[in-house]
Amino acid sequence: MKPTKPAQDLALSSTSADDTASAGQAPEHALNVLSAADQPQPEAGVGAPHEALARDEVAHALFDTEDASLHLPGSGLPVGSVEASWLLDAGSAGRDWKRELRALYAALDSAKNDGSDLTALTTQADVLHLLASARVINAFRAEELVVRFYEQVRVARAAQSERVRGYFASLPANWFTDSSIYYTYPHSLGVPEGQARGTLFDLAHQLPSLLELGYRNIQMLPHWSHGGGDGGYDVSDFTVDPALGGEEGFRALMDEAMRLGMRVITDFIPDHISVRHPWFQALLAGDERKLSWFLPMDAVECVGNETDRKGKLRVLLQSASGTVSRPWAIFPHASKRNLIDVEVNGKKHHVFHSFYPFQVDLNLRNPEVLGELFAILGWELSFGVVGKRMDAAPHWFKKEGTDFENLAGTHALQELFKSFVRHVVVGKGIIVPEVGEGLQEATGYFGRKATLLGEPCHTEGDAMYGFEWNSTLWALLLDGDAGLFWRFSEHMDAHGADTFWFNMGRHHDELRTDLMPVGVRERVEAVLLSRGAQVFAGRGVGGRMADFLQRDPRQIAKAFFLNALPPRGVPVTYYGDEVGAVNQPRYMAEEHARRLPILTALGFPTGDGSAALDRRDIGRGSVYAGQLAAAREAGYLPLRTTRALNRMWETRASLRRGDVARVGHTGAAVLSTLKVDREGQDTPLWALCNLTGAEQTVTLSGAELRGALGAGRLGRPFGLRDVLAVERDGAEPALVVVDGDTLTLTLAAHAHLLLEAVPLSQARPAEGQVENPVASSWSSSDDRQSPEGLRGGHRASTHSRSGP
Repeated sequence: MKPTKPAQDLALSSTSADDTASAGQAPEHALNVLSAADQPQPEAGVGAPHEALARDEVAHALFDTEDASLHLPGSGLPVGSVEASWLLDAGSAGRDWKRELRALYAALDSAKNDGSDLTALTTQADVLHLLASARVINAFRAEELVVRFYEQVRVARAAQSERVRGYFASLPANWFTDSSIYYTYPHSLGVPEGQARGTLFDLAHQLPSLLELGYRNIQMLPHWSHGGGDGGYDVSDFTVDPALGGEEGFRALMDEAMRLGMRVITDFIPDHISVRHPWFQALLAGDERKLSWFLPMDAVECVGNETDRKGKLRVLLQSASGTVSRPWAIFPHASKRNLIDVEVNGKKHHVFHSFYPFQVDLNLRNPEVLGELFAILGWELSFGVVGKRMDAAPHWFKKEGTDFENLAGTHALQELFKSFVRHVVVGKGIIVPEVGEGLQEATGYFGRKATLLGEPCHTEGDAMYGFEWNSTLWALLLDGDAGLFWRFSEHMDAHGADTFWFNMGRHHDELRTDLMPVGVRERVEAVLLSRGAQVFAGRGVGGRMADFLQRDPRQIAKAFFLNALPPRGVPVTYYGDEVGAVNQPRYMAEEHARRLPILTALGFPTGDGSAALDRRDIGRGSVYAGQLAAAREAGYLPLRTTRALNRMWETRASLRRGDVARVGHTGAAVLSTLKVDREGQDTPLWALCNLTGAEQTVTLSGAELRGALGAGRLGRPFGLRDVLAVERDGAEPALVVVDGDTLTLTLAAHAHLLLEAVPLSQARPAEGQVENPVASSWSSSDDRQSPEGLRGGHRASTHSRSGP
């Protein structure tokens, strides 16, 4: 996408007219959603299309019934309300949006308009669903919103090449469930030696290696041009960052991904833009109509702060009517007011922001803004992108008198963008809302079950980020209590039925500890701080998996193993964790030094400079191509473990879609869970993990194991085969033999096994046998003995090699 003009580095108070860039950052709008050929013509004896619609009670209600609380003029909102300026804009005049929407709806009546190409684009049911969502977002301009939606769907569909259309058509319906996800910054993976940052060309070069590791799905963090203040989330222009290789680099990445059959998920950032963005710069340069693209609060006063029951600092914004809104001061070190002051044509305005003061929130009730965002989405999807991470999802919609979070309008916006992605990536595109809360709150962002383009799906998220699981995983790793796994599983059963999750081993922000139980949180934080973690914004810590786990390959491999066990979802690998990438305090310092003058120029209150320090940066930074190659060459244990698990994810349904069930009473130090394919097409797998750094001995019932593993068909005795070791090491370990009434296992420190029941005929591989990280014995009430040579097994630590 080509910007009309470069963004200018104007301070927030600037009134310069040097830059009058408009909003034309996206593909050109279609003049009308219907071509001349699409305009429906009344048949003989049949009235005009809108007259026919009057006989459809559902359509009639949506098209013609006005909300009683919305009275024009004046909008019916309280005197002094800030919302009126977010809903109304005289600039939307000039087109009869209601007439256009009626015409569109009538053109989809296939019984009367067989020649309309719209029937291949959408359905009448989808139009009605969109209109219902649009009325929640902005009842005054709902028809305009829907018409702009379909204009940009047509533009995006027309921009798709035959190759992209074929690629979309070839995707399995639930492609996002069949592979682990690799999660990376676009400039950070496979960086050539001697360079500080990489490009999209470098990332494209790494895709074959990621595919060899079993990653078919790649999630890429922001790739847009940005102001440099917030890791790419302060978008200064919706063009691909020139430092990443621009549009050419993005095209190279997508071409390689499609060639390999890989799938790319990218960030969607609709909540806010940088104050350097041309849209905001146009406002500062005097285009007062752009004020409605943002959230002016001119009649609002900040009257203080308070802390809510979750420990969030709230900003108290009181309007002239006396109504108080309570948005979250997400970065209190940067702002406890959530308003920035600007001057336009000599008039001062307060404009709302949710995050940093150099990121101003967009008015997502304005159909003009939404039309631009549709265009940006459509342009990117036309390259072959198939999924979108929805950044800061709970904060999109603002309503006076609330805390601006998790509102009905927010869910309506999720539905709107979900529908757009599905219309462009026909029936296959997904959205993944970022909701950094526990299961109960996050599950609300799946929405309802419905049909879209005639196919069943959720109205909102197709998958959700597993923040509660991420906290549970780290509590398991550092507090060593298997009960935490079962606590989480109970939560998922209660709140997460029929859901799908992206289960994060780590991610780009801080490791959240506030979702851990009281007591556990304090102990885990103490361990993390002792291992170099950096506290950020009071909610969690920044740092790398390797440092958190003492750079011990056994512990890191165990983390990957545990991340494959939740009953719903796929594992997510944060870039570099699989090769033991470590904390980068130097990178954090360099980013601080680079960011400080940028923020100072933006008028950011940097004070002594500490406010420009983002402590999360210690867990970011470059992972070099040489590091990746060295880990592969050395046979680094976590790398081999994740490769094995990823391959098994595709072949073993019990791992991929297995419900969990307790096996035995193994105590807090050992996690023992069955993974059972909920569709019954795979044999059970038994996951056994020593959560501690000390040897652990457990005793289990032989009868219980036979029943749990479905081993009755195998006779007595039978063997337990570690399928993870087979896949990881390429050779058979010694079998654990189950006979008699009990089985006693002694697990080495950090041992983790994935066992299946096999007949004893598989007990003795001729060559290449690897050691088991268990010692076993059995006891019986009768006098039978185990076969010679299999009584004791071998005691050994986990088979591993040195890291890079």
